[in-house]
Amino acid sequence: MVPFEESDDWAAFNAANAAKFSCYESNCGPDDPNDSYFGHMNGPGDGLCSTTFTVPQDLPDGKATLQWIWYGGGVYYGQPEAGFGEYYTCTDYVVQGGSDLIPRGSLGDQRVWQGGDASNPGTDVCKYWSSNRIGDCSFGDQRPLNPRADDLLSQSLEPCSRTGEFVGRAAEFETGGGSRHLKKRFGRGVRSEVYVNAHAINVTR
Repeated sequence: MVPFEESDDWAAFNAANAAKFSCYESNCGPDDPNDSYFGHMNGPGDGLCSTTFTVPQDLPDGKATLQWIWYGGGVYYGQPEAGFGEYYTCTDYVVQGGSDLIPRGSLGDQRVWQGGDASNPGTDVCKYWSSNRIGDCSFGDQRPLNPRADDLLSQSLEPCSRTGEFVGRAAEFETGGGSRHLKKRFGRGVRSEVYVNAHAINVTR
């Protein structure tokens, strides 16, 4: 999360000290946990999932931009072994009130990890596909080679890989894997208040 006036600067998000990493299905899951058509606990993925994010105390009152990244998803068009590329979106908020403001950057690294999902409840890990590191499944400025109007799959660069499922923590929180992620801007993300609100990201300070 960064001040609004910095939100068009990709380096600002890369340098942000406040970030939350959580499993996609941290409080949701398939309607029928016994349906294994796409693999164990791999339902349609259309349930309402949510998480919370605490606004950093060193972020001043005013307009701010929250970036949301979805990565490590899988079961592309019913293919249990196929992993999706990354999706980025942003939404703008007005930050006001709460705790007293402190000097920017004085809190140090505020990245937090929340493990546990529908397949691994009460644990410190998540289920993921392709990679647990942001940037590994970014398509950058690539474009489909031969897109056709009558073939939806030809209009996409998906899937990122066909390596199947893995279980673990985000790479930034693995033992010895504490390097900061570098996020690349590419054309698949949109600034969408509706999309973020639909996923019930609750912001508090």
